[in-house]
Amino acid sequence: MKNLESAISSFLMEIDSDYYSEVVVAKSVYWFSGDYTVSVAKGTDCYTVIFKRKEEISDIEKRTIETKFMQYLNDNKAREIIEKETSSIKNILLVKALAHGIDTNDELISKLLNESDV
Repeated sequence: MKNLESAISSFLMEIDSDYYSEVVVAKSVYWFSGDYTVSVAKGTDCYTVIFKRKEEISDIEKRTIETKFMQYLNDNKAREIIEKETSSIKNILLVKALAHGIDTNDELISKLLNESDV
């Protein structure tokens, strides 16, 4: 019995560029680059992501790729948000950890150390 699902060698997805940053898209594309040739073009309000392969891509495989790609986008978006929200805390912890043996009379170091006491 012949499979009646259609098959293609490439397809595209449009990704909202207001919500997903270029870094998030690039990190997500990375995970597909081993199996597909993936290209990204930035338009005015979206990224166009094109997945290509020499062999045909079935409808089922296309849906799987779309689902996994959206999971990677959302995962990387969450990581980006966490990085932004915790970067000052990480810097304060780093300064505190390295403060032993440095000149705490230095104005910048003193300011950073005092910020962490808040």
